[in-house]
Amino acid sequence: MSRTGTADYGLVPLTSRLRYMQVLRVVAATTVLVGWFALPSARGMSAPALAAWSAGYVVATLPSLVGWRVRKREVSIFGLTLLLDGVFLALVTYATTGFGTPLGFLLLLHVVSVTLLASFRTGLKIAMWHSLLAGTAYQLQLGGFLDNAPPPTQPQLIILVSAVWLVTLATASFAAVNERELRRRNYDLQALARFGLALEATSDPDVIAQALVEALVEEFGIRRIALIGSAVGEPGVLAARGTAPADAALRPAGDALVLHAQSAFNAVRVKRPDPADNPWLAAALPGACNVVAVRLNAESNTLGALIFEHADGGGRIERRVVEMVEQFVSQTALALQNAWLLAHIRALAATDGLTGIANRRTFDIELEREFSRTERGNLSLSVLLLDIDHFKRHNDEYGHQQGDLTLQRVAKTIAEGARGADLAARYGGEEFVVILPNCDLAGATASAERLRAQIAASGEPPVTASIGVATYALHGSSAAAMLRAADEALYESKRAGRDRVTAAAANPHLRFVREPDAS
Repeated sequence: MSRTGTADYGLVPLTSRLRYMQVLRVVAATTVLVGWFALPSARGMSAPALAAWSAGYVVATLPSLVGWRVRKREVSIFGLTLLLDGVFLALVTYATTGFGTPLGFLLLLHVVSVTLLASFRTGLKIAMWHSLLAGTAYQLQLGGFLDNAPPPTQPQLIILVSAVWLVTLATASFAAVNERELRRRNYDLQALARFGLALEATSDPDVIAQALVEALVEEFGIRRIALIGSAVGEPGVLAARGTAPADAALRPAGDALVLHAQSAFNAVRVKRPDPADNPWLAAALPGACNVVAVRLNAESNTLGALIFEHADGGGRIERRVVEMVEQFVSQTALALQNAWLLAHIRALAATDGLTGIANRRTFDIELEREFSRTERGNLSLSVLLLDIDHFKRHNDEYGHQQGDLTLQRVAKTIAEGARGADLAARYGGEEFVVILPNCDLAGATASAERLRAQIAASGEPPVTASIGVATYALHGSSAAAMLRAADEALYESKRAGRDRVTAAAANPHLRFVREPDAS
């Protein structure tokens, strides 16, 4: 017997299968003994002889329980015990009581058990062994060598052998289908486990969304798919594969299928979505057929939906595939929610709670980073330090609530007036700071003047600001020195009457290691 037929047991441990077979042997031996007392036609040998044969049979098959411990002998031991089963069953049934014995059902029970507990290939081999034993017993009875049994007839032999093969083939067919389904389920679970490990390796929402799309395309052969979702606001396309470009004016969240999926507990299947009700879907998946929509839900929070087209020749999608896709989507939804929550927490840690721009901690980190980059490349770097004039008086006159609104207005004005590469931050109280990478003193002074004017014209009640400007390496050879120089320039603006820009005084002790490039 092949190793594949007897050693590859899939999901059920080998030891459990061997125990089941041994239990079956004990049941068969016990049934034979009970049959001897209950069925006179089953008394082909004396009770002591039958008991001795049954006990010897059970003892002889016991090594199969420990054969699995000897890896090189497990197949041989298991195969020999199966052959011994056939010999014992033939001896106590048709070989001594004739082919019409009621105990013949034990042969059918044996082939069914072997087929289910070993493999369908092993079941076919055992059916052949039973057929060979039956033919041998038939010839021996015809020759008068087995005179205990009644004379056999050829139809009895044919019926017995046909019954064994019919039962074996039927059991093998069902077992093969069941085994294939179990293996496919096992593969699906392994794919889900691999996907879970991939999600654990990242906290980037874009990577998570793309991982889902790629996993479903690879595992289930889905060709056109789109994941729609958002942490807040209206859901948009997070990741897609095989979709056509859609007009920016078409909103996925406005499609009837997406809306239905987000409110449905189970997956929604549509043979052909109506283009009138699903304009975005009609543009992204033209001619879509057999479309499935799955709700993207995490802890009772609806985050969006997964839309995909089943591409299996237009046939109905398997329930197994839908259920597995739902499992994949469920894991993705939880990972996305956690990633969005982490991003929100990081944003809160990096921004000022009142004004919404970067906070002091973020500024300190970014200034050190920019300063290191500037030093390595011998580039320009400037800092603006800004203070709202007479802010205490402003609070006393208009109230602290209005003071908070003024801080928010000034912060928004600074953020909107800064360049794309600049970083605006709240430095503390009514002070703000702006980092200007690749900006020399002249450019920084011009930017400061523009911001000063924008703040003065930002709205009511009116406020003005004093600004100090410092540039590397003219005003400092370190981030702290530059900031100190900008602070001194700021207070010079205040001493000079406020609402003005002052550049820091050049430090005569500083010089460039080499002249910057003219470019």
